[in-house]
This record gives sequence, structure tokens and C-alpha cells, in this order.
Amino acid sequence: MTTMPRSRAGLCHEAFLYRDDEEYAAVVGSFVNTALEAGRPVLAAVSGSKVGALATALGERSREVEFLDIADVGRNPSRIIPAFDTFREEHGGRAVSFVDEPIWPGRTSAEIDEAIRHEALVNRALAGTPAYALCSYHVGALDDAVVAGVYRTHPVVQVDGRRETSESFTDPELVWRSLTPLSAVPALVPAVEFALSRLPAVREAVRAEAERGGLTEERSNDLVVATSEVVSNSIRHGGGTGVLRTWLEPDGVVCEVHDRGQITDPLAGRRRPEPAAEGGWGLWLVNQLCDLVQLHTGPEGTTVRLRMVR
Repeated sequence: MTTMPRSRAGLCHEAFLYRDDEEYAAVVGSFVNTALEAGRPVLAAVSGSKVGALATALGERSREVEFLDIADVGRNPSRIIPAFDTFREEHGGRAVSFVDEPIWPGRTSAEIDEAIRHEALVNRALAGTPAYALCSYHVGALDDAVVAGVYRTHPVVQVDGRRETSESFTDPELVWRSLTPLSAVPALVPAVEFALSRLPAVREAVRAEAERGGLTEERSNDLVVATSEVVSNSIRHGGGTGVLRTWLEPDGVVCEVHDRGQITDPLAGRRRPEPAAEGGWGLWLVNQLCDLVQLHTGPEGTTVRLRMVR
């Protein structure tokens, strides 16, 4: 694998479509080794099996790599950019390298949509920073729509031993706004209108649904806090009122909040606010607490859907 070129913006964001574990270990191992030889710290957010493959490829140098479990940090894709930010801060903002795999077999369609949006926003969040990012995808296990999303969100794609400039690469904000519609709310789920005076009732309704869905006390509390944050944001910024819907799914609980406001910052909730910041903490906290957060916004209003798995 040749050295990744630096883009004019400072970020090198490249996708790697691999077909088997042997190809993965060879190419990603080379990328990591090149980074270490150049003195760049490396963060690898990968699955457990990939840790083993990279450790074998790198030998003793694998001890120099910081590994994160992508199934943990990336379950909610909105948590990946903050992990990158934290790593860069820990190394004084110097040039760093990242490896991750945000979409893997078994991801739900909702998770895949959010992972594609995440990949688009990496280009915005890290623009102008000295960073090299290699995002891996097991092409044989993913459908054509996912592969098309890879080409839309990465300026360069490596496949079958060659590096290609992506002709489909799209402005990150356009990808963020070109949303797959949210799945339909189940039939007979009531719409509960809320306002400031209804906040205690909202919390109790969410807690009751969380307990009915079999969440632990800790996860029930997290869902109550997250939903309360979204509802409070709706009251402050979305016209003072909104609608809450809650329902059970086979593996957990969903809470959806809709209001008349519009969010204009694509990175809202994906960047940790400055410690002294008076606002911006609500969506940040929601993303840290929930297994998946889907945010759809536009002139017709904003819908935030929170998922917590049992």
C-alpha cells in the first residue's frame, strides 16, 4: 500500500473495500505500520477479530496502537467523531491516523443510515486537521446501496489493489440532508403533546415504557434523561411544544420527539461543547446515553428518534 496523499483540506479520508481477512490484515496493517514509522499515533476502532488480525500483522508494534471496540464506541455512529476528537486532543493536535469499520454485517438499516451520515460528516468535522483516516468495509458482506454510500462519503476509495478518486463524492451537508425516511411508527402508538408544564408526565411515561420493555434500571434512567433533554430542547428551541411517541421493539424501546424547530448545524451533538459553553450539551448527552440517535430536520420541523436496546 502506498502512502496516503494529503488532501488540500489537511484530512486524508479514504475507504478500503476488502474481500477477506487476509487482504484486510495486509492493507490495514501496512497503513498502521506506515503511520507508526512516520511518528503518527494510531487509533484503531475495530472489532475484536480485527484486533487479532492487526496484532498478527504488526507484531510487537501493535502495542503502540490504541484499540477501541467499534461495537461499543460505534454502536451509535454519532459517538465516533468525538472519539477521534478526544484522541487528537490527547496527542496535542499533532498529525494522527485512524482506522475504523463503521458498518459491519448485522447492522440494522437505521444504523447503516446513521453510519453513512457519520462518514460524510467526518469530512466536515476534521477538515483542515492533520489526520489520516482509513475506513474499512467488507465489500462481500454489504449490499450495493452501502457500497454506493462509501463512494459518496470518501474522496478516495481503495479496492482490488488500486486507489481510485471517487467520482460520486458528495458535499457532506448534502449527504446529511438526503435522508432515508424514518421507518413508520407502529400502528396505535399514541401521540402525547407536551409543553413545559408536562415535563414530569413525559418522564413518567418514558420510565413506564422502559420498564415495560425490560430495560435495566440504569438504562431506563438513561433513556428518561435522554428523552427529557430532547423534550427540553424542543420546548426551548422548537416552539414551546411538541409531540412524544414511545413504543417497544423486539430488542428494546424507542422514544420519538417531534417539534416545529429546525437544526442547522450538521455536527450538533457530534462535537463535545467547550467546558464553559452555555448550550449544546443536550444532544451531546443524548448521543452518549443512547444506542442509536436519528435526527431528521428541515423546514417541516425536527424529529429525534432514540433507541435503547435491552
